[in-house]
Amino acid sequence: MRKAECLGLVFVGCVLAAGPTLAKGPGGEGGGFRGLVMGGVGFTSDYEGSDDYGITPLAAAHLSWEGFYAHIAGPSVRLNVVPFDNFDFGPTLGYRGGRDDDVEDEKVKLLREVEDSLEVGFFAEYRFVNRADPRYKMSVGLKAAKDVNDGHDGSLVTASLGYNRPVFESFIWSLGTSVSYADDNYMNAYFDIDADNASRSGLARFDAEGGIKDVGLSTSLSHKLGESWNVAGRVSYTRLVGDAADSPVVDDRGSADQLFGGITVGYGF
Repeated sequence: MRKAECLGLVFVGCVLAAGPTLAKGPGGEGGGFRGLVMGGVGFTSDYEGSDDYGITPLAAAHLSWEGFYAHIAGPSVRLNVVPFDNFDFGPTLGYRGGRDDDVEDEKVKLLREVEDSLEVGFFAEYRFVNRADPRYKMSVGLKAAKDVNDGHDGSLVTASLGYNRPVFESFIWSLGTSVSYADDNYMNAYFDIDADNASRSGLARFDAEGGIKDVGLSTSLSHKLGESWNVAGRVSYTRLVGDAADSPVVDDRGSADQLFGGITVGYGF
């Protein structure tokens, strides 16, 4: 799987989370088994920091029972293990595609390959919900994950804020922001240019250290089509910062400004 395809499949989970999903929302759903499956198409960058873009498939599912749920977004899964109305917590498992010579940039493709990663971690989210109309809500989230597959061999931590509200009566609008921290290992894998990589590619040497990697802003709009179907669209902007933005992989060959967009159709049962 190309990196762009992997990124697109992961990002569709945000589209799913923002849409009119199941009854009272992820942590406070009604009794019995419920589900939502979504598929669509989007665009995303060729690799993190690239200025080349491609079309990518989008797929996700949300399955719940009595407040517990499994949220599947492409190659990533999170499990809520606490049946509380406004608080979710549980383990996460995700696949992150590496970077090899299957990229558009002629110099970046000469860098040493970064193997695929398997990221294991946890997430937590708390929601402030309007009791009179639960479509109005704010959320605060945290996710932390560590690669256990000798890919980037690093750790990532992402904090997020979100806001949902109804607009035009039958639409749900969502606005979100996030900030991500990456450790030395992650930054070295994707943004460092050591002597060997400089010799391979002709890029200037660069020592990338851990720190704040990016900040993001996203918005989505979803619409319920009858009892079972809905459609959702999302656009997100991520700005790489610090050593991620200063790396020759980004500053010389790509862009610190990263965009994603997509549209999905979902069926609930």
